[in-house]
Amino acid sequence: MLKTDFTFTKDQTLALMRDRHLVVTANAGSGKTSVLVEKYLDLLLHLRKKKPYDAIRSIVAITFTRQAAGDMKAKITSKISKRMIEDPGNLKMWKQLREQISSAKVSTIHSFCNSLLRDYPVEAEISPVFREMDEYESNYFAEFAVDSIIDDYSSALQNGNFDENIENYAELLTSVSISKLRQFLVQIVKEPVLLRSLKDFYNNNPEETYQIYLTIFKEYFKNNINEIAEIFNNSHDVIESSVKNYHEIKIAIDTFTDHVKNKDFDISLAIIYLKIIHNLKVGNKKLTNFIVDAYFSNTAKKTEYRDKIKEILEININYLDGNDDSSLYLKNIYSFVELALEADARLWEMKHEQSAYTFDDLLILALRLMENDEVRGKIIKDLDFLMVDEFQDTNHIQYDMVRRLVPQLADTDYKDSPKVFIVGDAKQSIYGFRSADVSVFNQAQTDIESFNRAAVNEKRLSRSPYIFDKFQDVSDSQSWGRISLADTFRLLPAVAHFTNAVCSNLFDSKKSGISYEKLVCGRSLIHPLTNDDIITHENGAIKFLVAIKPRKDESHESDIYPSEENLTADYIQNIIKGKSVLKIHNGSEYINPNYKDIAILCRKKSSIQKLSKVFIEKKIPYSIVSGKGFYQTQEISDFLSLLNFITNQNDDIGIAGVLKSPMFNLNDGELMNIARQKGSTFFEKFKSYQTDVADSAFFINRARIILQELIDISSVLSVSELIIKIIELTDYFGAIEKFDAREQIKSNISRLIESAREFESKGYKSLYEFIRRAYSLIDFSSEAEAAFISDDNVVRIMTVHASKGLEFPVVILFDSNSRGSADSGIIKSKNLGISLPMMLPANSGEGEKFILNSADTVVQKVVKDVKSNDDLAEEARLLYVAMTRAKYHLIISATLRQTQKSYSLEKKSFFGLITKSIDKSIDLFAEQDNITITDILDFTEGENLNLIQKIEIIRECTGFDNVKVISDIQFENIFENNLDYYTNKICPENRFDILSATKYSIFLNDFDSFSKRYILGLPDKPNFIADYDTPDENEKFEEVQKADGTLYGSIIHRICERINEWCSDAKSENYNSLELVINQTLEEFNQTDNDSIIERANRESNMILKNHFIQENFDNFQYSEFEKELNMPLAGSIITGNIDLLLKNHDNSIIEVWDWKSNHVTDKNDADKLLEHYRPQLELYLYLISKLYQQKERYTGRLLFTMAADIDYFMTEISLSQKDIDNFEKQFTEKLFEIKSY
Repeated sequence: MLKTDFTFTKDQTLALMRDRHLVVTANAGSGKTSVLVEKYLDLLLHLRKKKPYDAIRSIVAITFTRQAAGDMKAKITSKISKRMIEDPGNLKMWKQLREQISSAKVSTIHSFCNSLLRDYPVEAEISPVFREMDEYESNYFAEFAVDSIIDDYSSALQNGNFDENIENYAELLTSVSISKLRQFLVQIVKEPVLLRSLKDFYNNNPEETYQIYLTIFKEYFKNNINEIAEIFNNSHDVIESSVKNYHEIKIAIDTFTDHVKNKDFDISLAIIYLKIIHNLKVGNKKLTNFIVDAYFSNTAKKTEYRDKIKEILEININYLDGNDDSSLYLKNIYSFVELALEADARLWEMKHEQSAYTFDDLLILALRLMENDEVRGKIIKDLDFLMVDEFQDTNHIQYDMVRRLVPQLADTDYKDSPKVFIVGDAKQSIYGFRSADVSVFNQAQTDIESFNRAAVNEKRLSRSPYIFDKFQDVSDSQSWGRISLADTFRLLPAVAHFTNAVCSNLFDSKKSGISYEKLVCGRSLIHPLTNDDIITHENGAIKFLVAIKPRKDESHESDIYPSEENLTADYIQNIIKGKSVLKIHNGSEYINPNYKDIAILCRKKSSIQKLSKVFIEKKIPYSIVSGKGFYQTQEISDFLSLLNFITNQNDDIGIAGVLKSPMFNLNDGELMNIARQKGSTFFEKFKSYQTDVADSAFFINRARIILQELIDISSVLSVSELIIKIIELTDYFGAIEKFDAREQIKSNISRLIESAREFESKGYKSLYEFIRRAYSLIDFSSEAEAAFISDDNVVRIMTVHASKGLEFPVVILFDSNSRGSADSGIIKSKNLGISLPMMLPANSGEGEKFILNSADTVVQKVVKDVKSNDDLAEEARLLYVAMTRAKYHLIISATLRQTQKSYSLEKKSFFGLITKSIDKSIDLFAEQDNITITDILDFTEGENLNLIQKIEIIRECTGFDNVKVISDIQFENIFENNLDYYTNKICPENRFDILSATKYSIFLNDFDSFSKRYILGLPDKPNFIADYDTPDENEKFEEVQKADGTLYGSIIHRICERINEWCSDAKSENYNSLELVINQTLEEFNQTDNDSIIERANRESNMILKNHFIQENFDNFQYSEFEKELNMPLAGSIITGNIDLLLKNHDNSIIEVWDWKSNHVTDKNDADKLLEHYRPQLELYLYLISKLYQQKERYTGRLLFTMAADIDYFMTEISLSQKDIDNFEKQFTEKLFEIKSY
């Protein structure tokens, strides 16, 4: 047995069973990948004993994406490399295995089918040199096939060549326009898996199919009516005690309930009886609503059953009697499906002629190949184990393929079958739009359990598996091959607790076939919990960000409400600056999250645009992450923009984006200057633009030369050659060398070149046609690919689908009160066919004339309702996936629109599902500051605990959240044990409980001013002098006497705050970056026309950039912290400090406090005087820092004078030893009590 790298839980251990088929349900964060890799290595070592050279070919592992296949191989290789070190006695064996992994059969199902077809092309009756179609070509072929069928039918119709099919086609055209017909046919033909199911479903005659729909329709309403009757029957006591006319009401209710007791009750009559009850009143309330409200305490249940009653009362009675237009409607549907099948046959002919197939085609062809018993026998003979990951995202055809490879799943008497190991989680099935069917996972569980149970009962299989050199004690279901990995090692208790509270009520096994198995918290806790504890932020946190949107008639007040995107941006800034309680643990201490620790998940792509605009305005670095194909990545977008510009020099947006890209690297300031030039196009303006800045002039001239050369040579180069020329001329690979994602970017560019070569191999040469094809692929692309995450310090924005398989310390669910995209006309149900919008003829009542009305039939209603329920179930699964991406903290943002009585709630949105599940009124989120959730959470190690969460609701960012009032008794423990409080906002009980460095400095230097400001509350300066009293404001005491001086001090200070953006080792970029920062800062302060401030800001900033001391610290800025806010409890007060720059190097051996000053300094004497003035402030900063970074020999604080960066007294400093720090603490404590005495 393989020695594992970590301690397995019992369930993880059972997943290593080899003697039986296994299906593993793996909760989010349950260590599934580790188990998969260990399982593969264990099987490989086991098989190697009997197949020393063929073991690697005896295991097939199927993954959901190509990236997952590559990752799995890499992790297997890594583990083997580790074994080589740990087990030198078997070094030769481990080396051989490592070499063999490159040929391991680890791939997607489509790649596996591709290999099978290439191994047996003759038997598969296809060309051995077939190729895979891309989405663009697939769409083109589908459109061509559909057009040819429509042309044939239309020609026959015009020529009067009538037969039954032509007549049906003519009748269909009276209900669906030819353009819509074409659109729907193309959509269906492009989904061969769906088309196969449609062919099977519509194999019956239309009348039999109609009866299927009618039966479902009636059963649905019968079940609902029975539920209502049971509620009414159990409500007599509460009704009798509440009304005077109980006797009348009792008769009405008894008549209704007695009627539905009969199994075959008349639905129409039951509705009539229900209407009578509904029209009775208790006070001003309808009787049905009164009963429901009295019966249920849960708000969501009240709404659910009110809606059920409303739906029953609104039934079209014609549906029940078969008097609707279903017969004509179904006839048209049959005609449509017949056209689709003919177009599909025509499409297959074209594909065979071109020897080109889509991914789904390869699966269908491979499945057909497996019908050949001889071929199937050969394949099975070489296969011992089949492993399939992410099985919840498969469909019936893929499972048919699995059953062909593992015959025992279909035939329990089959001997010598390979063993199958299936891993998945039905709760994470979110690809229904790609024909994934969650019911397949349940079917696989049933099949595996059925075979294993029979084998155990017949003694062909031991009930207790032998693992890790001993027999394991197992339950019946585990013995039958059903393993559950419930423990999550990803989520902190708060996130696991909240997810369970939401999803336990959300997943409906009756409707969706999925029951919810609660997450078990497996993470080690720094702060252990006990029963009935309130979960604090050390164990994770849930936050709601709620933006209120007023009614239209109150739009004049809308400015007082922040938008959801602004609220989200502001809260992110609070998190980064330490103004939130949300922290993450780095293994030794709690720290503020970085931008890269935050991911924003959106339900739909349109939400991303809102965030992008605000993030740019608020200077929050971000990256939009796509989980789709490489055509949507930024680098491919840049190349396509440049290629498009070469063919069309009027593309202003394209060339502006290209100039900003790594190819040319111009900054926003330069682009703004170019845009101001004269010229009809941006390119004309660019060609005439001149600048005096040497570095900028060089890059601009370089870009001009390269662009003109590319335009000149484009007509003589092929597309692939042109792309290669772009890489050479722009030194593109050199430009991206410092990017963390450079290898992924290079890989994507290589794929673009290969795509161009494939395009050329088909006889195409036009650059314009290549660009058109590429842009089309962006729309058509549906290749599943996990999002690539770089290590750049940026907020990641992505869709929930793109986040699948990823995890982040902080997750924000943005725009949660909105739904996903609606169906586009055609509604597709996996089991009940399709529904199309149609116009059907209806008698106008005027002789023989007919008019057209929108079809309204039982068929449409059933398909729509079933599909709606399926979509709602998938939405719940999507929410589960989204919430379980969060390791530490989960933030849910939503916009609530005011209505006349309350606030709008989209019931099928994430927010709607959450509020329904936890039974909280939407008004609470608009009006209260928190909600409370109580639930039991199981732990891997320890007892099951009843825990409480008080979840904060934030409607505006005031600079801090989760405010705490701390008593004197608590201070000592906080000081000794919890450094987290040093960076938290804490709210005092009186004005002297907070002491800022500024306040302390004023107390020592100018008691008169201190008395006026802090004791008497009087202003001691003219109004134009800034007030620095508030501790969360900029704590600076600048000796300036003019308003312009104060304003300039704020501007230069803001520029210096961002010094890490314009002082880096990439020296050639620093001047451009500085110019951009200056321009942005001047815009922020509305000083773009103030020549004196502009001149001074440029002069002083450039002097700072050139200063040798600053340049020596370029490398340290990347490890430093800016605007570092510290809060420390001491002697019943909170000591606060706001440090401009906490300078640190890579290993924290250098720790310094820097404070920027814009004071007027003429000589060293001025600098020394200012140092003495600010000494108390600096000493307090160093004292605070000494508590965070202990064991330092000395602590250094520096004043840096921005106007003196070119002279010797640019900087002055103090340095304190540990002894000095201790002395300061004693003196400071005495002064603190003195200050508090006032």
